[in-house]
Amino acid sequence: MNNEELLKKIKHARRTVTFDKSRQISDDDWQTLLKVAQNAPTSNGLEPWNILQIDNPELRKKISKAAPGMVKQLEGADKFIIFTMTTDKAHNRHIMRDIHGYSVSDYLTFSGSFKLLHTALLDISYEAWLERQAAIPLGQILLAAGLLDIDCCPMEGFFYKKVTKILSKAGVLDPAKEKLAVAVAFGYRLNEAKHEKSRRPLDEIVKII
Repeated sequence: MNNEELLKKIKHARRTVTFDKSRQISDDDWQTLLKVAQNAPTSNGLEPWNILQIDNPELRKKISKAAPGMVKQLEGADKFIIFTMTTDKAHNRHIMRDIHGYSVSDYLTFSGSFKLLHTALLDISYEAWLERQAAIPLGQILLAAGLLDIDCCPMEGFFYKKVTKILSKAGVLDPAKEKLAVAVAFGYRLNEAKHEKSRRPLDEIVKII
């Protein structure tokens, strides 16, 4: 794929609200998108996020009652996911020791440095940092969807406390260990856009210093 072809696909990608219910994403394409998110860059390799894939129609209906900005997408999208932020203190230990193979002493050294960074050096809260970490796989999965000609819609149009309660009651979310970040619907648009995508010119967006 050359630069022109890449930009053509990116320009074709739109925030899709109304999906074609008759079309489904192939399992190969969907697994590829999930693997794209899985392989997204992450600070210190910590992967402080998870994905909830909501396939259950009844659960989608319950969520829609607490998500005025996501009703059409919950109803029509083939795939619907929610990125969560991992607040569980045991998560970092699991990642560094069990996934990356750090020794106990190496992990303790890393843990001390990481705690110092977030308590003394950063001007943002730990939760704000987690939100930014979740935004990285979000960006990658949106880009990959566009390259596969799959439409999508990132969303925050829901009441966090209400949706958290719904998911907690369904047994798929432990509020003590993770918080909701952002939702994304995937599928194929029902209708083509009536107008070309319009964006600010680059010289208004980019400052070269």
